[in-house]
Parts: sequence; structure tokens; C-alpha cells
Amino acid sequence: MLTTLKAGGKWLRTWIVVDAIVVLCGGVLTGILASSELFEQLAQHRILPSTFLSTMPITRAPALSIISFTTFSAIVYFSSSADLMIVSSMFSLVWLFVMSLFPVTLLILKFSRGRLRRDERATFGVIIVTIIVVILVAVGNIVATPRTAGYFTIYFIGIVTVFSLTQNKIRILRWAYWVYDQYPALHGWNATRSWDGRIIDWMARLKRQPVCILVKTDEVRRFPPIP
Repeated sequence: MLTTLKAGGKWLRTWIVVDAIVVLCGGVLTGILASSELFEQLAQHRILPSTFLSTMPITRAPALSIISFTTFSAIVYFSSSADLMIVSSMFSLVWLFVMSLFPVTLLILKFSRGRLRRDERATFGVIIVTIIVVILVAVGNIVATPRTAGYFTIYFIGIVTVFSLTQNKIRILRWAYWVYDQYPALHGWNATRSWDGRIIDWMARLKRQPVCILVKTDEVRRFPPIP
């Protein structure tokens, strides 16, 4: 590579640097666009607050999603001691984890919704082989860089905890109301006197939100209760 650069001269070095910058910018832009779409879908499904759906007045860019993605990327990078090997290995584990959801979903469908109409069906053997391959590749990545498993576990627990809190907002509000009710002193302070009404109104608004359920046939006998 160095020999080629020396033979090509300054123009070749400049061309390679410019090409590398363009490719890097394209990769970063792709990540930002994908994360913005992900945040939008999570907000539409009420997993994230609706503020992630707001956009800039002129460019219509989701500023909050872009800032959140940039901040999270910086946290991941600096928390791993700025080690690109750990970051790349952790990305591989995340990708493998996401890909493993496909065979697991197919396995669940075979047992829970085996009569569901669909055009393509995967055999049981193909699903098992796919899961085994994913596990072997994941174990290989962990053996190569053991620290990656620790970072992946920490971030996984953190993200699952945040999403669990957003999916149990009414239950958390009930606990908050119970705590408020147990301390009469909070009822007398000007700053907290109206908290009971605000909490009740908040829970009422959450319960009035519409719920859309998509079904293929009429075999669904009981819908899950709305929290």
C-alpha cells in the first residue's frame, strides 16, 4: 500500500483520503438515518416519548433523535476506553443478537401459531441449525475479546430497563401516587399540593390512548388486557 502511494504521488494520496472521508460520511449518515427511523417507530409504538416525533421547522429533521444517537454513540465509544476493537466486537454481538431473533420468532410461531397462514415456512431443522450457528459465532466473538461480553451485558440491561419503564408508565404512576398518599406533608406544600390530580389525569390520558391490534383471522379469542 505504501509503495503504491509513493508511486502514485501526492495526487493518489489526496484521492484516497478524500474517498475515505466520503465513505466514512456515508456510513455515519446511514447510521443517523437508520437510528432516526428506529426512534420514530419506537415513539409511534409508545415505547419512547412522543417528543421523538417532533421535527425541526425548516429541515424537518428529527433533532432529538439525532442528538440521542450521537450522545449514545459517544458514550459507547468513550466508555470502552476508545478501543475500536471492543466497539466493533460489541457491534458484531448486537448484530448476531438481532439476527437470532428471526429463528427464535419462527420457532415460537411453530408452537404457538402453527396454523397461521403464511406464504413461506422454514423447516424445524433449518431453524435449529441457524440458532446453533449464531450461538457458535457469538461464543467465538466473546472468546476473542472477553471484555466485549461485559460491555454488551451492561448496555443490554440498561436499554431493557429503560424500555421496561416506558412500557409500565401507569404502574409507575400508581406507585408514585401511593408514595404521595403516604406522606401527608406533600399535600400541604405549594409545590406538591396538586400532584395527586396531575398523576390521576396523566394515568387517565394514558388509558384513553387508542390501541391498534392487527389479526390475520378471527381465531383470536381473548385480547391482552390494556394496562
